[in-house]
Amino acid sequence: MRSLGLAQGDKCGIFGANCPEWIMSMEACNVHGLYCVPLYDTLGAGAVEFIICHAEVPLAFVEEKKISELLKTLPNASKYLKTLVSFGKVTPEQKESVEKHGSVIYSWNEFLQLGDKDYDLPVKKKSDICTIMYTSGTTGDPKGVLISNESIITLLAGVKRLLESVNEEIYLPNTYETVHLNRNVGLLQGYI
Repeated sequence: MRSLGLAQGDKCGIFGANCPEWIMSMEACNVHGLYCVPLYDTLGAGAVEFIICHAEVPLAFVEEKKISELLKTLPNASKYLKTLVSFGKVTPEQKESVEKHGSVIYSWNEFLQLGDKDYDLPVKKKSDICTIMYTSGTTGDPKGVLISNESIITLLAGVKRLLESVNEEIYLPNTYETVHLNRNVGLLQGYI
């Protein structure tokens, strides 16, 4: 990500179902001080394009089967969206479609080859933004909610306290928030 010129405070979209690449993308954002912006097509037609443009997202990771949906945001989103990275493969037709709008698309493996230089990791503060979570915008366009590192830590501390007081298994659904939560609780509990 840094080899593409992204710096602390830039935004990175992630579009697709939870998978190892999704988590790695999110964690890479966290490590490099980028704001993770989950992209959801469940927010209605045009929401992905709106979020990319509203948050000014220059890089988006995308599940292979969602590439065609992300391509629909071009050319409007190409003002901001300069780089797409597939969690899987990229067809020659997809490359051509993206390039005609002045953007570039990489397969996951191609993207990993770009990171041949070590970068100093930015110092992060509790008050720094971790993610921008867009709500459904029931009264209009989706609304971006800024979630700080401190908010995530506070949530984790509360869940840790809850888990310590309960002697039974608790099921958390597989959403963005709970994947983030499950991973961090696992780290806090020493399971990961």
